[in-house]
Amino acid sequence: MRKIGVIVCLALSASCTTDLSQKFEETIVFVGYRDLNYWVDYGKDIMEMSDKTFARERAKRIKNRKRDDWVSSFELGIAYGLRPQSSSDYQKATQIFNRLAKRQDLDEDSRLAAQWYQLHLTAKRRLYESSEKYRKESKDLQDKLQALSTIEKKIQKRSQRNAR
Repeated sequence: MRKIGVIVCLALSASCTTDLSQKFEETIVFVGYRDLNYWVDYGKDIMEMSDKTFARERAKRIKNRKRDDWVSSFELGIAYGLRPQSSSDYQKATQIFNRLAKRQDLDEDSRLAAQWYQLHLTAKRRLYESSEKYRKESKDLQDKLQALSTIEKKIQKRSQRNAR
């Protein structure tokens, strides 16, 4: 198997700023046949798409992907990892990179890169899930506080009526 050129994709942190250039924190090196500019542009395109366009493009990539086309697998995994819509998107990306890490037809650098990105996304998924859990608990507490406030107002009205 011939050694193919290095490709680079930029992964986003969990907390993103508005400036696109500041969003890219880590540089991840993969081995592949595309050049560096392709992967940088690919990452930027993903981040600049509207949610509807992004969802449509991702669905098209899934539909058109050949089963053994590992470059499109990298593309799809990167798309799920860069713009997760839910915890399951992190999980899908992790599964894609897990399969890539086990492929014997890829060279060792590609498998290691896929394995690294799989671990990276697993950590980001756990962070995402814990923040989602915190948000849900926070909303639940706010709802309970609102209910308490409503009850307090009713009690005050009754006590005012009883005082007359």
